[in-house]
Amino acid sequence: MKLIIILADAEIELVPVIEETKDEELEAVQSMHSIPVLDAFFHHDLIKKLPESTRRGRGDIVHNCLSLCQNSIPNRKNILRVYVHTRDDKVITIEPGMEISPNYIKFLNDIGALLKGGAVPGYSLSNKTLRELVNELGADLVIAMHPQGEERPLKGLFESRSSGTVLAIVGAFPEGDYKSPVIKMAEMSISLGPRMMRAPEVISEILQSTPKVLTDKK
Repeated sequence: MKLIIILADAEIELVPVIEETKDEELEAVQSMHSIPVLDAFFHHDLIKKLPESTRRGRGDIVHNCLSLCQNSIPNRKNILRVYVHTRDDKVITIEPGMEISPNYIKFLNDIGALLKGGAVPGYSLSNKTLRELVNELGADLVIAMHPQGEERPLKGLFESRSSGTVLAIVGAFPEGDYKSPVIKMAEMSISLGPRMMRAPEVISEILQSTPKVLTDKK
């Protein structure tokens, strides 16, 4: 079995320009630690002026999830591929051997350079919707992680798929629901239990549920 994880509708984007923002305010925002990516902590005053302000600027969610994925046994055994789909329909592809910087500021600067069109080792950028990405990957099974989905253990599902590719879609946002039509494009919607789980927790459950017989292979 091969595993693909897509961090969907991720709240990671460049610092936007707001027309009514004064030049000196915008300069102060953009110069804050030279961080080009919108962040709910560093740019909290700017975010208040944006639509959907309570869910934007959460690159930390992406950083935590990617760190878990890239440091996982499935990734080291070359059975995992990871993609980030952003709110702006940009897709960030992470090379399997890429080590995510543990420094969050460096991570934001790397992603900022990438989103601005620069070349960043280990990452590549394209423009496509989530549906286009899912269709392009052509997985044998597409599942959507959703709190209102069918409650069932992932381990049994994965073990029943000894061959082929399973694609798991995980929402990389702090509140609300998917903006993309995820449920419609997935073959099944799965919940991990009655308690609302954060994206990194869901990622951990997915990685730990990968069949041991696969991760034991050299």
